[in-house]
Amino acid sequence: MARPKRSTSVELVNEGSEDAPRKAPAVRTSKTRAIALAKTENKIENMVRSMFTNSLKEVERIVKLTDSSSVIADRVSTGSACLDLTLGGGLAPGFHQYSGEEASGKTTGGLMFLASAIRDTEIGSTVFFDAENSGGADPDYLESVLRTSGATDVKASEVFGVKDSKGVTLVEPRIYYRDDNEGEKFFAWLAAIQRRMPDKRYVGGNWWYVYENTQKIKAALGDAVNVPMTRSANGGLYVPAEHGKPQLVVLLDSLPALLPEAADEDDPSKGIAIMARMFSTGMRAIKGRMRRKRVILVGVNQLSTNPMQMYGPKDSEKGGNALKYYSDSRTRFKARSSGMPYNPTLEGGIQREASAEFDGRKDTYRYIHVRNNKNKLGKPYRETWLRLWAEDGVGKARGYDPAWDVLQYLTQTGQVSGVRANLKINLGGDYVAKRGLNIADFKALVLADKTTRIEMFAKLGFPKPVDLRTMAFRQLASGKAEDLYLQHAYAKKGKGDDDEDRSEERRVGKECSSACR
Repeated sequence: MARPKRSTSVELVNEGSEDAPRKAPAVRTSKTRAIALAKTENKIENMVRSMFTNSLKEVERIVKLTDSSSVIADRVSTGSACLDLTLGGGLAPGFHQYSGEEASGKTTGGLMFLASAIRDTEIGSTVFFDAENSGGADPDYLESVLRTSGATDVKASEVFGVKDSKGVTLVEPRIYYRDDNEGEKFFAWLAAIQRRMPDKRYVGGNWWYVYENTQKIKAALGDAVNVPMTRSANGGLYVPAEHGKPQLVVLLDSLPALLPEAADEDDPSKGIAIMARMFSTGMRAIKGRMRRKRVILVGVNQLSTNPMQMYGPKDSEKGGNALKYYSDSRTRFKARSSGMPYNPTLEGGIQREASAEFDGRKDTYRYIHVRNNKNKLGKPYRETWLRLWAEDGVGKARGYDPAWDVLQYLTQTGQVSGVRANLKINLGGDYVAKRGLNIADFKALVLADKTTRIEMFAKLGFPKPVDLRTMAFRQLASGKAEDLYLQHAYAKKGKGDDDEDRSEERRVGKECSSACR
């Protein structure tokens, strides 16, 4: 029986009929599969990432890793607005060096920093480690520096405390004074103090003291311990802290004055290597804890000269490479008699200018150029100028001049422009001076008595007087100073050299009265 032949014809079916096949086009099927595959891959990636994140947190809990903070508001001012600007907002916890030749203002800069530290009541303890055995500096000079820096309530005779003949403390010291110059002893002392201090951590938007979790410490802290935070955090007992300011501030004057014990025993010809080895070992013992303990160490350093150096600078900091490596910032001080802003007139490197405090008297100044050669917590290679107030109208040394400091700060942030005999102040809003003033008048705006300053600001057209120095430090603390500095720097770079201002400087320089020279 013959089989029926298969029909080779294709039966056409209308697309709208019920018998039409319900299959998506081939292209749409391909896209759907790709989207589904991508979603699956994303789920796998998210799952793997989540597993890794959880593992990371678990490991951090086991090894007790934590984060820290270096926000500007928690830094300590150097006491100078323009030096703070150079460092990016002040000094953060860590190791910082002030270096320079002799008579370059390094120690004065350190004392100014101590004055700033004791004015800040939120800072824990302040220590002056005088390895040079200078007896705590000249009491009159120390008091002058403190008063010029704003610490007017501190007497030099009481700044290091007062004890009776039996050694009983009558007045608690504002600055603890130590005068030992044995290097190993200094590092052991600081390391021991850090081990006994709690950590200070920034977790969950708040600051915390973190103590070792032992029964003895837990009993001593009592109800101060935050139980929920202690349970959720990476070990330790958490106690709320109001701020992130340092627990300890130390000024060491100076690093080269620290002598190793082995210097008396080993071959004297190996003295440099012995000292470098001491700093290398000592810095390893203290540097790792500084940030989490919130400790600031400022070390004053000297320069040594290598006459055989063929290329690059011939001078470098003493103490070996370990001090350079472990430092968070290195600031170089250098006395200069040329290149200063506003073209002051100097005789033998000294400037004499009419006093704003004593009629008919003159102040004596020297200029210090400051350059930041290293800054881990800010932008390096910034420069500024300080003016050392060698003598005021009655012959007292006053440290660094606050009037020049404010002028230099406002110039670097674009809030003062012009030339020496015609300065223009523009603080924004209603605080734009309607007239210029010479540098002697600007000095009076900062240093003169309250009545005189009120009259001067009224003549400038300001709605009310402004404490320019306080304003400068508030801008630094808020971060506004950094924005103003960058805006001014970019604007200045875009315009290039302003030949018109330079020609005006030369023209009015001869017209400047002796009062502003």
